[in-house]
Amino acid sequence: MRNRFITAVRLFCMVAFCVSAACILILSAAAEETHTPAVINVKDFGALGDGVSDDTAAINLAVSSLRDGDTLYFPSGTYLLREHGSRSIILIQDRRDLTIRLEKDAILQMDEVPDQSTGSETRHYIFHLLNCENITLTGGRLYGDRLRYTGEALVQHGYAIRLADCRSVTVSGVEIAFMRGDGISVFSDTNGENGLRGRCYDVTVEDCHIYNCLRNGITLTSVTGCVIRNTEIHGIQGTMPQAAIDIEAEYEGSSDENVRIEDCYFYDNGSWSIATAGNVSGLELVSSVLEDRITIGPETVGVRAEDCTFGMVGVSGSDTAFTECRIDGLTLYGGEAVCDNCTFDGFRAISYRVLVTDVEGTAKGSFLNCNFYGRGLSALGGCIVFCHTPPDSLEFSDCTFRSCGLIPFLGYLKDVERDGCFFDLGWACWLCILVFSALVAFLIRRRIRKKKRVCR
Repeated sequence: MRNRFITAVRLFCMVAFCVSAACILILSAAAEETHTPAVINVKDFGALGDGVSDDTAAINLAVSSLRDGDTLYFPSGTYLLREHGSRSIILIQDRRDLTIRLEKDAILQMDEVPDQSTGSETRHYIFHLLNCENITLTGGRLYGDRLRYTGEALVQHGYAIRLADCRSVTVSGVEIAFMRGDGISVFSDTNGENGLRGRCYDVTVEDCHIYNCLRNGITLTSVTGCVIRNTEIHGIQGTMPQAAIDIEAEYEGSSDENVRIEDCYFYDNGSWSIATAGNVSGLELVSSVLEDRITIGPETVGVRAEDCTFGMVGVSGSDTAFTECRIDGLTLYGGEAVCDNCTFDGFRAISYRVLVTDVEGTAKGSFLNCNFYGRGLSALGGCIVFCHTPPDSLEFSDCTFRSCGLIPFLGYLKDVERDGCFFDLGWACWLCILVFSALVAFLIRRRIRKKKRVCR
């Protein structure tokens, strides 16, 4: 009887222990799920924001206390950041539903990076977001060490923001300047199965100002779904590529898909407003002014531009379309372009508006309801369309050519179709001006000679 009682007590204790453990786990999970989002103020962790003290350790201490749903807050001040050989100055990893909020006059200033930290494996980033989801980074200014750097080499290893393998990230209202690399880099740090790289998804950059960086304003190397809106990028000069936006799927298995650039202004950059290379598809350009050159690489498919102003545009890719755009000059490097209701009216001293070159027999161009205005050499007797090599097809329908010099077309034109196109006599105007000028000069010279005879 006693043995049965002892056994019953032991069984009861075991059941009670299991129930208690289960309750503890359930309550812990519930507490985790019901975590009240907190505002983590970096000054509460020792950051001074005086522009003199090194705030790197204090900020990272604040970051280590972040939980999903929290806000990392930077009050007004200048926070000096020093890189000590690590790739990331501020690393935020495996977090969800975070907000990183900087006051408008909060500055994160990267101090000069030491020379021993400039190797290819020590690229440094002010903010490095790795494998995060639903993140908003808003406000403030991120300054690199370009103006502080005293080394001789143009080392391009300072970045403001790096997004790697993230989902649903918004960067809004941020000023980025003086980086010795890129302003924003969207990348992947992982290699998946079958050699496919990881990628970022649903990235938005809006209301930002990026300028005076050494390498690129924004680099996209592996992203699906990216919107860049109402953003100004200029003064990107130093080391190649020197592009406002470099869309470059440069690694095996990487690609850039569904990128939209809207209401942006890019100017005074060293090489390009936009450059694409590698596997790029679904690029949309809407209501933007891109004064520098545009280059569309041979592997780029599906570019759509509407209501934009371009400088020089080079097309090597396929399925490219421009609608109601103003373009200085278009070069078809074996590429394919459809232009509808576009105006070719560049103010640069170029002798053509459309140039076909480089790849024989593969360039295709269709121009519908377009206006071509001659300036520079083309208005002084040159031509509007110049074909170095014979295109596969070139079609002009209901187009207008004005001030186009002696002839609007020159080169291999056997397959060129001209349907309902209007050609004016721009060369005749110049000829009349030349004759009139010669006549006036002759009369002036005759009058001068006549006065000399009277004086004698």
